[in-house]
Amino acid sequence: MAGNFQKARVSYNEVVASTYHDFWIEFEEPFVFAPGQFVSVKVNEQRVNSYSIAGRVDEKTVGLIVDVKPGGPGSQFFTGLKVGDEIECMGPLGKFVLQPDDGAEHLLFMGTGSGIAPLKAMIETALHEEAMAKPMTLYFGLRHKEDIFWDKYFCELQDKYENFEFNLCLSKPDEGWQGLSGHITDFLKDRYQDYSRFSAYLCGAEAMIKEASEILRSLGMQEDRVYHEKFY
Repeated sequence: MAGNFQKARVSYNEVVASTYHDFWIEFEEPFVFAPGQFVSVKVNEQRVNSYSIAGRVDEKTVGLIVDVKPGGPGSQFFTGLKVGDEIECMGPLGKFVLQPDDGAEHLLFMGTGSGIAPLKAMIETALHEEAMAKPMTLYFGLRHKEDIFWDKYFCELQDKYENFEFNLCLSKPDEGWQGLSGHITDFLKDRYQDYSRFSAYLCGAEAMIKEASEILRSLGMQEDRVYHEKFY
């Protein structure tokens, strides 16, 4: 129930890449959320951190992806969690949600680091539950090869759904990397010259969100079709 702390139990915890932890948290009652929303977790008595929901596991359980690299109170809290531990959180919260009826003909998703979480939830809902036929393009930016996670999952979605395209990009690749290199914003101008029929969902580093928003608007995207969530 939004606005009140409720208890949830950690039912899964796996380090999926370098500093990224994949958590499943199970609530006592069915948990209803809109794809793109987040939960605020009490990481100590003085601090509450927000984490985007990465998707539904079952009616009571949702996933979170947490990058513990920053090393702050939230990182320390999640690093110490074990399966069976209880946490306190509020939610669902936030207005960064999928807008299927905004008139856009093509959906563009751009995420960096753990900012991929709400985009994953949106894409899953659009493909699995709403059977959306509109083209959807995802750019996922990470730094190093060791940071890569969920790439196989998104590749499988791309193979299964003709209208979904997945692009993984590393900003600091090693010499053996054969995929996209640089920042995900580097590819916007070369890919399309007109974004007037697109909508964009941006989540991750603040610099990426700012740059992507400016590029997309300069290439015709409507102001009210650029949706973004800052990295928590």
